[in-house]
Amino acid sequence: PDTPSVIETIDPTIRIPKGWVCHTKSELLEARSKMQDMDVILKPVFGATGQHIIIKPSDETLRNYDFPVGAVNLEEFLELDRDNCGEAISPAIHYIGKSLVGNMVDQIMEGCVYEGWRKTAVNPQFEAVALETMNTIIDKLQPQGAGGVDFLSVKGEPVLVDINFARFNGAHAPKLFLQAYAPNSASYIWNLKVKHVTQFPTIDAWFSKLQSAGIAFVPSEAAHTIEGVFPIIFLPGYRVTCIAIATTTDRADAIHCMVDDLWVGTVVSEKEEAREVEDRCHRDMAEIREAKQQKKEPEEGREIRQRRRRRRKRPLIETQFFLNKKSPV
Repeated sequence: PDTPSVIETIDPTIRIPKGWVCHTKSELLEARSKMQDMDVILKPVFGATGQHIIIKPSDETLRNYDFPVGAVNLEEFLELDRDNCGEAISPAIHYIGKSLVGNMVDQIMEGCVYEGWRKTAVNPQFEAVALETMNTIIDKLQPQGAGGVDFLSVKGEPVLVDINFARFNGAHAPKLFLQAYAPNSASYIWNLKVKHVTQFPTIDAWFSKLQSAGIAFVPSEAAHTIEGVFPIIFLPGYRVTCIAIATTTDRADAIHCMVDDLWVGTVVSEKEEAREVEDRCHRDMAEIREAKQQKKEPEEGREIRQRRRRRRKRPLIETQFFLNKKSPV
């Protein structure tokens, strides 16, 4: 018989994807037979950052699946809402103990893997429902440590798809940094491509590059610094996470573009030329917004969109994170 998921035992009205947890190949194939009228997604139960997710696996893939990271969820494939840039809307909320950390943010995705966070694109009603869901879970579980939950936007409504309890994740550190040094500012948080910083083997060299470009955020000068970039995580060969801080969301995104261009060598590091990149990013975003309002996209606008996507290297595929605790046996 079916076993209710953890979330269903907390509040059966919380919307989650349909599906089952499978530990063996026979369970996996049985679950697929129960969902034969819909597309599915396969996601490891014990996974992180979206790795090892398979979107719309074929029957042959399921028959040959060998559970490389343990049990999996086989869940319904959802048609996701997308923002003005065509990216899937995947909001997240984070907490420590019974207190929320910062505001709801949207995950920046590359395929099935998250690469950062930015201001959410959802409407106030969506955010209110998601926050109510988060508070319901906190009231029930009474967490003592850190954690968070991920949602997807489906027809304008939140679907709870992943829970990350009893651990910090990549959003906690930058959110806490923002609260400590620029609580009223906007931000853009992202993982820099490791290959872009191989020429800077130390964090001192990395930060000096930002300073020479005039876009470094210095915490000790936070009272006088209103914008800039700071390295939250600097682990050469593994991960470099940055936070761009500014007075507005558009400005933070523009600074993020400046840093990406700085590392890939398309822009030299002098402050004046960095400002030129910022102006170009502002023009890019303004043209895209104008084209959206006019319901058309000029040739230059298409080139802008393509350039931004090439920079981020995001496959244009559906991205989903799921939560389910049902078993078909």
